Amino acid sequence: MRCALMVRLLLVAWLASLLGCAAAPYVVRFRAASGATWTYRPTSRAGPLQISEAHFQDTVRSSARDLPGWRRPLEDARRFFDVPERSGVYLYEVRTRRLIPESADSPMDEVSNEKWVADYEDWCARTRLGTGDCLGILLDGHLTSHGRYVLALWISRSEVLEAAVESARETGQPKAVLATLAGATGMYFMLWALPEPISKGVAAVITLGLIGYLGFDTVLELGTAFDRMVRESDQAKDFAELREAGQRFGKVFGQNAARALIALTAAAIGRTGGGLVAKLPSLPGASQMSQAVLDGIGLDMAVVGEVEAVVISPGAVSISLASGSVVSMAVAGKPAGSSVAEVNPNKLNHIFGKAEHGLDDFVKASGGREQAFMRIQEAANAALREGRITPGPNGVLPGGDAGPIIDVAGTKIRLIGGRVIGDVVEIGTVSRRGLP
Repeated sequence: MRCALMVRLLLVAWLASLLGCAAAPYVVRFRAASGATWTYRPTSRAGPLQISEAHFQDTVRSSARDLPGWRRPLEDARRFFDVPERSGVYLYEVRTRRLIPESADSPMDEVSNEKWVADYEDWCARTRLGTGDCLGILLDGHLTSHGRYVLALWISRSEVLEAAVESARETGQPKAVLATLAGATGMYFMLWALPEPISKGVAAVITLGLIGYLGFDTVLELGTAFDRMVRESDQAKDFAELREAGQRFGKVFGQNAARALIALTAAAIGRTGGGLVAKLPSLPGASQMSQAVLDGIGLDMAVVGEVEAVVISPGAVSISLASGSVVSMAVAGKPAGSSVAEVNPNKLNHIFGKAEHGLDDFVKASGGREQAFMRIQEAANAALREGRITPGPNGVLPGGDAGPIIDVAGTKIRLIGGRVIGDVVEIGTVSRRGLP
């Protein structure tokens, strides 16, 4: 009896440990500039996509010649990813949460700059990354705090950078390729350590790609680990302590994650037009990664150019999109697991809260204001595609009684104002006044 009780207790403890380790659910919230929102809840969690070294090297090889020709890679990368600055060159020190002017007479360490640089270059010489300033992170001969973050980052996975350098040798400028990739990946990660971590533009696209390759939980863990690493780098008194900070980060930042980061960054910052969308086919496992983003985020990578910003926090991904695009995706066919699109309550009240608009019966028949709005939105987009709506200059639609009339499942609705953005009608307001 006692033995059976012990077995049951052990079984309960084992099940509890499994549940404790299970990934917590998360929600994806979309928001367009127009105020429309869309909530998506993934129904499953896919495992990470493995990138082989051969596929990784092929990707670097094909991307290397398209990389920007940055003369000061670390500073140029900081500007590219819009890591904040004020007048002049300032560095963000995570430990103190302050911007510090970078100058030759303001040492930030107990160890002299000369010692930091000598130890850094000694590390370079002991790798296959080359001699001297192998990562291109020195600014006017100084190893700045930003430089140390990048150094610690790639101390954690120098073997992946070494493979990238080998792949880039045929360009004739492997050192320049290395410096560009090191600076770009470091400054992308730096966005995670700012007081308000948010990735915009190109950085947002990289974040979504990382989620596709690694999964939401791993990306969130990487961001947290990098923030911890930069704090430890700020506190490092010498190169040995900086190396230890990088090695601790490497326990979270595995080879596969490093390969995914470099591959995505190289494609995203390339000079060829079209951005990452145009280069998706060249990425390793591109179709699987795109499907993982669709399943895990509810976003088709074909429209990733519409993404303006991404914020990841425990239990949630918040995505800001170009005005109107979220409504287009919601109407065109919501992925399984998404909710009915929502619209800014103020906008709904502006449209449906005025009795003179004559929309009460239509709202009741639709099942509510949000559903009514989405029916109108769908019909307006269809009318635009079929050439029954003709926008004026800059896509603006006429107002008042001159507004176009559309058919919404047998009900005539007049669009008043608003504008057309791409293939989406951004609704101003609507009315049935004077219509049969």
